[in-house]
Amino acid sequence: MVIVNLFNLKNTNGMYYYALDYIRRNEAAIEKILVRPNLAEDARRQFPELTVVECGLASFVASILVARARGGFLYTPTPHPVPFISRQLIVVHDAYPFFGMLGGLKKFLLRVSLETSKCLVGYINQSDASDFVRSIGVREARLVFAPNYFPPTLNLLHKSRDASLSRLRVGLFGTDSPKKNYEALFEEVIASGRADFMEFWIYGHMTAYFSGLRSRFGTIHCELVESDRFALAEFLGSVDVVVSVALNEGFGRPIAAALVSGVPCFLIETRVFREFFGGAAEFEASVSDIVTQLAAHKMGSEIRQIRLEVPTAVAEAQNRIERLLHEAGRG
Repeated sequence: MVIVNLFNLKNTNGMYYYALDYIRRNEAAIEKILVRPNLAEDARRQFPELTVVECGLASFVASILVARARGGFLYTPTPHPVPFISRQLIVVHDAYPFFGMLGGLKKFLLRVSLETSKCLVGYINQSDASDFVRSIGVREARLVFAPNYFPPTLNLLHKSRDASLSRLRVGLFGTDSPKKNYEALFEEVIASGRADFMEFWIYGHMTAYFSGLRSRFGTIHCELVESDRFALAEFLGSVDVVVSVALNEGFGRPIAAALVSGVPCFLIETRVFREFFGGAAEFEASVSDIVTQLAAHKMGSEIRQIRLEVPTAVAEAQNRIERLLHEAGRG
Protein backbone atom coordinates (compact mmCIF):
# COMPACT_ATOMS: atom_id res chain seq x y z
CA MET A 1 0.00 0.00 0.00
CA VAL A 2 1.13 3.55 -0.73
CA ILE A 3 0.46 6.39 1.71
CA VAL A 4 0.93 9.89 0.28
CA ASN A 5 2.44 12.28 2.82
CA LEU A 6 1.47 15.92 2.14
CA PHE A 7 1.63 16.93 5.81
CA ASN A 8 4.42 19.46 5.26
CA LEU A 9 2.44 21.47 2.70
CA LYS A 10 0.67 24.53 4.08
CA ASN A 11 -1.00 25.74 0.88
CA THR A 12 -1.61 24.86 -2.75
CA ASN A 13 1.83 25.70 -4.08
CA GLY A 14 3.89 24.15 -6.88
CA MET A 15 4.79 21.10 -4.81
CA TYR A 16 1.10 20.48 -4.14
CA TYR A 17 0.23 20.47 -7.84
CA TYR A 18 3.28 18.29 -8.55
CA ALA A 19 1.90 15.81 -6.02
CA LEU A 20 -1.60 15.93 -7.52
CA ASP A 21 -0.25 14.93 -10.94
CA TYR A 22 1.53 11.89 -9.53
CA ILE A 23 -1.43 10.88 -7.36
CA ARG A 24 -3.81 11.18 -10.29
CA ARG A 25 -1.70 8.88 -12.46
CA ASN A 26 -1.16 6.32 -9.71
CA GLU A 27 -4.47 6.47 -7.86
CA ALA A 28 -5.02 2.70 -8.03
CA ALA A 29 -1.86 2.11 -5.98
CA ILE A 30 -2.69 4.62 -3.23
CA GLU A 31 -4.49 3.83 0.01
CA LYS A 32 -4.69 7.26 1.64
CA ILE A 33 -3.43 10.83 1.61
CA LEU A 34 -2.22 12.61 4.76
CA VAL A 35 -2.82 16.39 4.74
CA ARG A 36 -3.22 19.35 7.06
CA PRO A 37 -6.85 20.38 7.70
CA ASN A 38 -6.69 23.44 5.44
CA LEU A 39 -5.92 21.27 2.39
CA ALA A 40 -8.32 18.43 3.17
CA GLU A 41 -11.32 19.88 1.33
CA ASP A 42 -9.37 20.45 -1.88
CA ALA A 43 -7.73 17.00 -1.68
CA ARG A 44 -11.14 15.33 -1.29
CA ARG A 45 -12.49 17.30 -4.22
CA GLN A 46 -9.52 16.22 -6.33
CA PHE A 47 -9.74 12.54 -5.29
CA PRO A 48 -13.24 11.61 -4.11
CA GLU A 49 -12.44 7.88 -4.27
CA LEU A 50 -9.40 8.08 -1.98
CA THR A 51 -9.24 8.33 1.81
CA VAL A 52 -8.01 11.78 2.84
CA VAL A 53 -6.85 12.00 6.46
CA GLU A 54 -6.75 15.40 8.16
CA CYS A 55 -3.71 15.38 10.41
CA GLY A 56 -2.49 17.37 13.35
CA LEU A 57 0.99 16.46 14.54
CA ALA A 58 -0.18 13.68 16.86
CA SER A 59 -2.47 12.03 14.31
CA PHE A 60 0.21 12.35 11.64
CA VAL A 61 2.75 10.51 13.82
CA ALA A 62 0.14 7.87 14.63
CA SER A 63 -0.65 7.37 10.93
CA ILE A 64 3.04 6.99 10.11
CA LEU A 65 3.57 4.45 12.88
CA VAL A 66 0.60 2.38 11.70
CA ALA A 67 1.84 2.52 8.10
CA ARG A 68 5.32 1.41 9.15
CA ALA A 69 3.96 -1.48 11.21
CA ARG A 70 1.92 -2.64 8.22
CA GLY A 71 4.86 -2.38 5.82
CA GLY A 72 3.41 0.52 3.87
CA PHE A 73 5.34 2.63 1.36
CA LEU A 74 5.43 6.36 2.11
CA TYR A 75 5.39 8.69 -0.89
CA THR A 76 6.53 12.13 0.30
CA PRO A 77 6.64 14.44 -2.75
CA THR A 78 8.40 17.17 -0.75
CA PRO A 79 11.96 17.38 0.68
CA HIS A 80 10.82 16.24 4.14
CA PRO A 81 11.83 12.63 4.82
CA VAL A 82 10.19 11.00 7.81
CA PRO A 83 13.07 9.65 9.94
CA PHE A 84 13.47 5.88 10.32
CA ILE A 85 11.17 5.09 7.36
CA SER A 86 13.23 3.41 4.64
CA ARG A 87 10.24 2.37 2.50
CA GLN A 88 9.82 5.94 1.38
CA LEU A 89 10.38 8.18 -1.64
CA ILE A 90 10.92 11.90 -1.02
CA VAL A 91 11.34 14.55 -3.71
CA VAL A 92 13.71 17.55 -3.77
CA HIS A 93 12.42 20.35 -5.99
CA ASP A 94 15.21 22.93 -5.81
CA ALA A 95 18.10 24.05 -3.63
CA TYR A 96 16.62 27.45 -2.73
CA PRO A 97 15.07 26.47 0.65
CA PHE A 98 18.53 25.41 1.81
CA PHE A 99 20.21 28.79 1.22
CA GLY A 100 21.18 31.16 4.04
CA MET A 101 21.39 30.65 7.79
CA LEU A 102 17.94 29.09 8.20
CA GLY A 103 18.57 27.10 5.03
CA GLY A 104 21.75 25.72 6.59
CA LEU A 105 19.71 24.38 9.49
CA LYS A 106 17.21 22.86 7.06
CA LYS A 107 20.06 21.23 5.15
CA PHE A 108 21.45 19.75 8.38
CA LEU A 109 18.04 18.35 9.33
CA LEU A 110 17.59 16.95 5.83
CA ARG A 111 20.93 15.16 6.05
CA VAL A 112 20.09 13.71 9.45
CA SER A 113 16.65 12.55 8.29
CA LEU A 114 18.12 11.00 5.14
CA GLU A 115 20.79 9.22 7.11
CA THR A 116 18.25 7.71 9.51
CA SER A 117 15.67 6.82 6.89
CA LYS A 118 17.83 5.42 4.05
CA CYS A 119 14.91 6.28 1.75
CA LEU A 120 14.89 6.91 -1.99
CA VAL A 121 15.52 10.52 -2.98
CA GLY A 122 13.84 11.94 -6.06
CA TYR A 123 14.94 15.12 -7.84
CA ILE A 124 12.82 16.99 -10.36
CA ASN A 125 15.52 18.28 -12.70
CA GLN A 126 18.96 17.33 -13.94
CA SER A 127 20.43 20.81 -13.68
CA ASP A 128 19.88 22.03 -10.10
CA ALA A 129 18.11 19.60 -7.78
CA SER A 130 20.28 16.74 -9.05
CA ASP A 131 23.47 18.61 -8.17
CA PHE A 132 22.10 19.54 -4.74
CA VAL A 133 21.18 16.04 -3.59
CA ARG A 134 24.56 14.74 -4.70
CA SER A 135 26.32 17.59 -2.88
CA ILE A 136 24.82 16.53 0.45
CA GLY A 137 26.19 13.03 0.07
CA VAL A 138 23.21 10.99 -1.17
CA ARG A 139 24.58 7.88 -2.85
CA GLU A 140 23.74 7.17 -6.47
CA ALA A 141 21.86 3.96 -5.64
CA ARG A 142 19.25 6.00 -3.74
CA LEU A 143 18.68 8.65 -6.41
CA VAL A 144 15.64 8.74 -8.70
CA PHE A 145 14.86 11.26 -11.45
CA ALA A 146 11.26 12.32 -10.72
CA PRO A 147 10.39 15.23 -13.03
CA ASN A 148 7.16 17.18 -13.20
CA TYR A 149 4.41 16.09 -15.55
CA PHE A 150 3.91 18.54 -18.36
CA PRO A 151 0.35 19.90 -18.34
CA PRO A 152 -1.99 19.15 -21.22
CA THR A 153 -2.90 21.85 -23.71
CA LEU A 154 -5.60 24.02 -22.19
CA ASN A 155 -9.01 24.04 -23.83
CA LEU A 156 -8.65 27.45 -25.44
CA LEU A 157 -5.38 28.41 -27.09
CA HIS A 158 -4.24 31.86 -26.18
CA LYS A 159 -5.47 34.78 -28.22
CA SER A 160 -4.00 38.24 -28.08
CA ARG A 161 -5.96 40.90 -26.25
CA ASP A 162 -7.37 44.02 -27.88
CA ALA A 163 -4.54 46.20 -29.22
CA SER A 164 -6.41 49.33 -28.14
CA LEU A 165 -5.91 48.56 -24.45
CA SER A 166 -3.60 50.99 -22.73
CA ARG A 167 -1.22 48.60 -20.96
CA LEU A 168 0.53 45.33 -21.71
CA ARG A 169 -0.69 42.74 -19.23
CA VAL A 170 2.20 40.63 -17.95
CA GLY A 171 1.48 37.36 -16.14
CA LEU A 172 3.71 36.26 -13.25
CA PHE A 173 3.51 33.05 -11.25
CA GLY A 174 3.90 32.57 -7.51
CA THR A 175 3.97 34.72 -4.39
CA ASP A 176 5.67 32.39 -1.92
CA SER A 177 9.14 33.85 -1.58
CA PRO A 178 11.76 36.34 -2.83
CA LYS A 179 13.16 33.66 -5.13
CA LYS A 180 10.64 34.97 -7.67
CA ASN A 181 12.94 38.01 -7.99
CA TYR A 182 10.08 40.42 -8.69
CA GLU A 183 11.99 43.25 -7.03
CA ALA A 184 14.60 43.17 -9.80
CA LEU A 185 11.87 43.13 -12.46
CA PHE A 186 9.91 46.04 -10.99
CA GLU A 187 13.06 48.10 -10.38
CA GLU A 188 14.05 47.64 -14.02
CA VAL A 189 10.57 48.56 -15.26
CA ILE A 190 10.67 51.80 -13.25
CA ALA A 191 14.22 52.59 -14.41
CA SER A 192 13.18 52.08 -18.03
CA GLY A 193 10.38 54.63 -17.71
CA ARG A 194 7.83 52.05 -18.91
CA ALA A 195 5.82 51.55 -15.70
CA ASP A 196 2.71 53.11 -17.25
CA PHE A 197 2.98 50.82 -20.27
CA MET A 198 2.65 47.58 -18.28
CA GLU A 199 0.45 45.99 -15.64
CA PHE A 200 1.42 42.85 -13.75
CA TRP A 201 -1.01 40.13 -12.74
CA ILE A 202 0.44 37.62 -10.28
CA TYR A 203 -1.14 34.19 -9.94
CA GLY A 204 -0.76 33.02 -6.34
CA HIS A 205 -1.80 33.71 -2.75
CA MET A 206 -1.92 36.73 -0.48
CA THR A 207 1.39 36.49 1.35
CA ALA A 208 3.74 38.75 3.26
CA TYR A 209 6.03 38.75 0.22
CA PHE A 210 3.26 40.00 -2.08
CA SER A 211 2.12 42.64 0.42
CA GLY A 212 5.68 43.88 0.73
CA LEU A 213 5.98 44.20 -3.04
CA ARG A 214 2.85 46.32 -3.29
CA SER A 215 4.01 48.58 -0.47
CA ARG A 216 7.48 49.02 -1.93
CA PHE A 217 6.47 49.49 -5.58
CA GLY A 218 3.43 51.74 -5.40
CA THR A 219 3.94 53.06 -8.94
CA ILE A 220 3.75 49.57 -10.46
CA HIS A 221 0.31 48.40 -11.61
CA CYS A 222 0.16 45.04 -9.82
CA GLU A 223 -2.83 42.78 -9.13
CA LEU A 224 -3.12 39.45 -7.31
CA VAL A 225 -5.14 36.70 -9.01
CA GLU A 226 -5.81 34.11 -6.31
CA SER A 227 -4.96 30.68 -7.63
CA ASP A 228 -7.49 28.97 -5.34
CA ARG A 229 -10.32 30.99 -6.90
CA PHE A 230 -9.41 31.23 -10.57
CA ALA A 231 -8.43 28.43 -12.94
CA LEU A 232 -5.04 28.62 -14.59
CA ALA A 233 -6.68 28.56 -18.04
CA GLU A 234 -8.73 31.63 -17.11
CA PHE A 235 -5.62 33.46 -15.94
CA LEU A 236 -3.58 32.59 -19.03
CA GLY A 237 -6.41 33.66 -21.29
CA SER A 238 -6.39 37.13 -19.75
CA VAL A 239 -2.69 38.05 -20.06
CA ASP A 240 -0.62 39.09 -23.06
CA VAL A 241 2.68 37.50 -22.07
CA VAL A 242 4.19 35.46 -19.27
CA VAL A 243 7.48 36.37 -17.62
CA SER A 244 9.80 34.71 -15.14
CA VAL A 245 13.01 36.25 -13.81
CA ALA A 246 13.40 33.65 -11.03
CA LEU A 247 16.91 32.25 -10.75
CA ASN A 248 16.12 29.28 -8.53
CA GLU A 249 13.06 27.56 -9.99
CA GLY A 250 12.98 23.78 -10.00
CA PHE A 251 10.61 23.50 -12.98
CA GLY A 252 7.82 26.00 -13.61
CA ARG A 253 4.57 24.10 -14.16
CA PRO A 254 2.49 27.21 -15.01
CA ILE A 255 5.15 28.25 -17.51
CA ALA A 256 4.84 24.86 -19.19
CA ALA A 257 1.05 25.32 -19.28
CA ALA A 258 1.50 28.72 -20.89
CA LEU A 259 3.85 27.39 -23.54
CA VAL A 260 1.66 24.47 -24.58
CA SER A 261 -1.26 26.90 -24.84
CA GLY A 262 0.45 29.42 -27.10
CA VAL A 263 1.17 32.19 -24.58
CA PRO A 264 4.51 33.87 -25.33
CA CYS A 265 6.96 33.45 -22.44
CA PHE A 266 10.02 35.57 -21.70
CA LEU A 267 12.37 33.77 -19.32
CA ILE A 268 15.65 34.68 -17.69
CA GLU A 269 18.47 32.42 -18.85
CA THR A 270 18.86 29.54 -16.36
CA ARG A 271 19.90 25.90 -16.68
CA VAL A 272 16.54 24.63 -15.42
CA PHE A 273 14.47 26.70 -17.85
CA ARG A 274 16.72 25.60 -20.71
CA GLU A 275 16.39 21.96 -19.67
CA PHE A 276 12.61 21.95 -20.03
CA PHE A 277 11.63 24.92 -22.20
CA GLY A 278 14.46 25.30 -24.70
CA GLY A 279 13.12 25.83 -28.21
CA ALA A 280 9.75 27.13 -27.01
CA ALA A 281 10.30 30.12 -24.72
CA GLU A 282 12.16 33.36 -25.44
CA PHE A 283 15.32 33.51 -23.31
CA GLU A 284 17.11 36.68 -22.26
CA ALA A 285 20.41 37.09 -20.44
CA SER A 286 19.24 39.76 -18.00
CA VAL A 287 16.17 41.33 -16.43
CA SER A 288 16.94 44.49 -18.38
CA ASP A 289 16.79 42.56 -21.66
CA ILE A 290 13.41 41.10 -20.70
CA VAL A 291 11.99 44.55 -19.97
CA THR A 292 13.31 45.77 -23.33
CA GLN A 293 11.51 42.90 -25.06
CA LEU A 294 8.29 43.63 -23.19
CA ALA A 295 8.44 47.27 -24.19
CA ALA A 296 8.77 46.21 -27.83
CA HIS A 297 5.91 43.73 -27.66
CA LYS A 298 2.78 45.02 -29.37
CA MET A 299 -0.61 44.13 -27.99
CA GLY A 300 -2.91 42.54 -30.48
CA SER A 301 -0.07 41.20 -32.61
CA GLU A 302 -0.31 37.68 -33.95
CA ILE A 303 0.92 35.12 -31.45
CA ARG A 304 2.82 32.07 -32.61
CA GLN A 305 1.17 28.85 -31.46
CA ILE A 306 3.81 26.77 -29.71
CA ARG A 307 3.89 23.03 -29.24
CA LEU A 308 6.10 22.22 -26.28
CA GLU A 309 7.31 18.65 -26.62
CA VAL A 310 7.89 16.52 -23.51
CA PRO A 311 11.57 15.44 -23.46
CA THR A 312 12.01 11.67 -23.84
CA ALA A 313 14.09 11.48 -20.65
CA VAL A 314 11.21 13.03 -18.71
CA ALA A 315 8.62 10.55 -20.00
CA GLU A 316 10.91 7.59 -19.30
CA ALA A 317 11.60 8.79 -15.76
CA GLN A 318 7.89 9.23 -15.04
CA ASN A 319 7.24 5.68 -16.22
CA ARG A 320 9.86 4.41 -13.78
CA ILE A 321 8.24 6.28 -10.87
CA GLU A 322 4.83 4.90 -11.82
CA ARG A 323 6.19 1.35 -11.84
CA LEU A 324 7.82 1.91 -8.46
CA LEU A 325 4.58 3.17 -6.88
CA HIS A 326 2.45 0.42 -8.36
CA GLU A 327 4.88 -2.25 -7.21
CA ALA A 328 4.85 -0.69 -3.74
CA GLY A 329 1.06 -0.65 -3.83
CA ARG A 330 0.99 -4.39 -4.42
CA GLY A 331 3.51 -5.06 -1.63
